Amino acid sequence: MMSKPDLASLVCGIEAALPRVHRFASPTPLLRLPELDTLVQGEVLLKVECFHATGSFKIRGALNAMTLLRTDQQADYAIAFSSGNHGIGVAYAGKCLRMRVTIVVPRDAPEAKISRIDALGAEIVFYDRQHEDREEVAGALMTNRAAPLIKPYDDWHTIAGQGTCGAEVTQ
Repeated sequence: MMSKPDLASLVCGIEAALPRVHRFASPTPLLRLPELDTLVQGEVLLKVECFHATGSFKIRGALNAMTLLRTDQQADYAIAFSSGNHGIGVAYAGKCLRMRVTIVVPRDAPEAKISRIDALGAEIVFYDRQHEDREEVAGALMTNRAAPLIKPYDDWHTIAGQGTCGAEVTQ
């Protein structure tokens, strides 16, 4: 459970992330399916994150984290590791923000995900998940290229960006 100060900090981070995310990713709608309401005997709302240009909510965290790198640190390059949606989100954010990106991807990732990352202009570095660790591969790239890492889930800026999904529900 989060402490009250951490929770308050996260809420502030989410609110601050909204304009950064909305600069390149429009709010997504809530849909209601009466058949689903009947099935569960209640009201169910679906947040349609698949409407984003990248097809998932992962664009939110990438846009927030990378916008902060671009504006606060004048970064023009970033690295991420992903087997799919986070990599696509980082590649898309890189294109929007005119940043170069490298995505560390397992060799056995779905071809559709690899193709999408490539089509967005990101450099792809493959690794073998049976014999290599993605964080070590990304760490070596970070050292050699002096570039920051955009983490997929365990970073406050990524979390705050992804939290904008929930903030839109309450607005």
